Amino acid sequence: MGELFNPTHLMVIAIVAFVLFGGSYGYNGQLLCTATLTYWLHVDTTENTTTATPDTLTVQVLNSSGSVLATLATYSNLDPNTGYTQQSADLSAYAGQTITLKFTGTETDTNGGTTDFVFDDTALQVS
Repeated sequence: MGELFNPTHLMVIAIVAFVLFGGSYGYNGQLLCTATLTYWLHVDTTENTTTATPDTLTVQVLNSSGSVLATLATYSNLDPNTGYTQQSADLSAYAGQTITLKFTGTETDTNGGTTDFVFDDTALQVS
């Protein structure tokens, strides 16, 4: 498990583009396709605050033009954990579209500490 993010300023961790292929349609016209993003996240911090969030990480879905369609998750220095926790997000609503997953972090050292956002085993399951 490797550390992917511990910058001193704003940084885009990863931009990953996917085309979510459409599936078949059910009797009521609903698209029968599921797409789930999963990843394991560890947050470690030495920030000296219990209320301020100078260090953040957002996970967003962008359309093919780069506009934000949704923010899937936001984490901060207030979300530390001792191990990795599995996170997931349903991307089924974007079936048939080209989307980009954008992981953006900000680390400021505002309160005399730092925060590490560590990802592992990021996957997209489509069926």
